Amino acid sequence: MLGYGEVAPKYPFEMPAAMAAAGYRTMVIGKDHFGWNQTSDKPFPHGYEQLQIYDGIGNGLVNGTEYDDYDRWFQKQKPGEDPLKSGGLDWNSWRGAPYEYEERLHPTAWTGRRAVKAIKELSKEAQPFFLKVSFHRPHSP
Repeated sequence: MLGYGEVAPKYPFEMPAAMAAAGYRTMVIGKDHFGWNQTSDKPFPHGYEQLQIYDGIGNGLVNGTEYDDYDRWFQKQKPGEDPLKSGGLDWNSWRGAPYEYEERLHPTAWTGRRAVKAIKELSKEAQPFFLKVSFHRPHSP
């Protein structure tokens, strides 16, 4: 893709699928923006074998359009709370404000912890791996 727009559920060639076909374990952690399957309530994998997603697209609550892995985890920590709450800002604001919750609950901390854990686990195996880690914050327009 040369720009942000509609994402197909599958493409004829997908790099993660090619890496998996070459014998790599493939995993994505954090922001992916590859689309959300409303029927299965999961992200489209586009060749990734394992996905731990925080796209920040839904409202962070069970009734949202995209209830991803971070949202599910956050709701176990703070049931009913809004994970997007941050000083009255939306996530595309140029202004800054402190995060309203403990640092460990922030999407960046969640993504970082998941990535460190994945690297430790994947590196124990002889099989090579391809890991994409993408942080959603900061996120300016």
